Amino acid sequence: MARLSPCRNALRLTVLGDWVFTSVAVLVQPLTGFLLMREAGWPLSSAWFAWVATLFVATGLCWLPVVWIQYRLRNYALQSTSTGQLPAAFHREFLIWFALGMPAFAMVLMLYWLMVAKPGL
Repeated sequence: MARLSPCRNALRLTVLGDWVFTSVAVLVQPLTGFLLMREAGWPLSSAWFAWVATLFVATGLCWLPVVWIQYRLRNYALQSTSTGQLPAAFHREFLIWFALGMPAFAMVLMLYWLMVAKPGL
């Protein structure tokens, strides 16, 4: 097997890392969040929960295409090992990946703030 360049190896590891860390969080956070809310006696009908749920879903809607794009970027990079050139599609899809990642990251920061500050509770 040909030795991967640092960029190609980083793309490969990004896809793996995204699945390992993000997928676990997507599965565990709603369950543990619900259990903590129930334990604390906070209603699911609160405005706070509506914001949390909305941001969680919106973040997921950004994340789902990002995962698909990451696979494609990784595959473009792995296929280009013989030529050393990335195709134009790689650069277009990278911009989409970046454009979806920025609002998703901002929403995760907002979720974190909601979880810590708990405004309105």
